[in-house]
Amino acid sequence: MVLVCRMGAGHAMTLVKSPLPPRRGGTILVFSQTVQDVVSLRIDGAAPARATLSLQPVRRLSRSGLWMCVGLLALSALLVAWLSARQGNVFAPAFALLESVGLGAAFAAVWKRGKRGERITIDARALEVTAWPGRQRVSYPSGWVRVRLESGAGRQRLLLGSHGRETEIGAFLADEERATLARDLRALLAEVTGSGAE
Repeated sequence: MVLVCRMGAGHAMTLVKSPLPPRRGGTILVFSQTVQDVVSLRIDGAAPARATLSLQPVRRLSRSGLWMCVGLLALSALLVAWLSARQGNVFAPAFALLESVGLGAAFAAVWKRGKRGERITIDARALEVTAWPGRQRVSYPSGWVRVRLESGAGRQRLLLGSHGRETEIGAFLADEERATLARDLRALLAEVTGSGAE
């Protein structure tokens, strides 16, 4: 069985019943783009007794591609600086070199932020969120978890909480994707715990 739902911004949610080995279960839910997955869900067993969601931003540029891009930009800046220096602007190469180093550092910082991600594991006892890098981990009782969207500061926040504590998830997702993820998390919690989740 294949079910496709639109998620906006070119994303699609696909529910696929797949023949996996018996020890692994059988249903995989994937939110995907044309090249890489944004959110993937693994449900263990025929009945969803345990489910794991992995959220990670799309990174289409490899490390070598990043350095090639920075190198081409630096080369073009240094070429223009060299032409300016030949016409009398002796400070142009120094400024171009400084600009190239700053540009490379900015690109590397943005690329490094793409390594972040979150894993959400849900079973009848607990919902656990593990964020990386750093492996910060937080756990809530599944039957008490609230899933809510909060608007503010120009964007929506997707919050999981229980007993006065809250954790934001999916900060790198678009607002439409966060809304879809919230709806799907509520349904999954209700299915796993056998009750309605808020």
